[in-house]
Amino acid sequence: MCLIGFVGIAGLHRFYVGKTGSGLLYLFTLGFFFLGTFLDLFSIGSMVDMANMQKKMTQIVDMSVTTAAMNMAASSKQ
Repeated sequence: MCLIGFVGIAGLHRFYVGKTGSGLLYLFTLGFFFLGTFLDLFSIGSMVDMANMQKKMTQIVDMSVTTAAMNMAASSKQ
């Protein structure tokens, strides 16, 4: 339980979801004076969902670009 409290106060969950600025703020202000840590109890689920969706979209775009490049290379050989 102590570890969970430290992670929230240190803002490590914000680094995970890509919010480096607010993660640093939490780290140096003890979870934005504990107020931010309390508010994150209610918003962390949606932040993680959004970060995961962005990662999936990036993977889809990268796959599309790779497939297009492979198709162009194959058509240029013909």
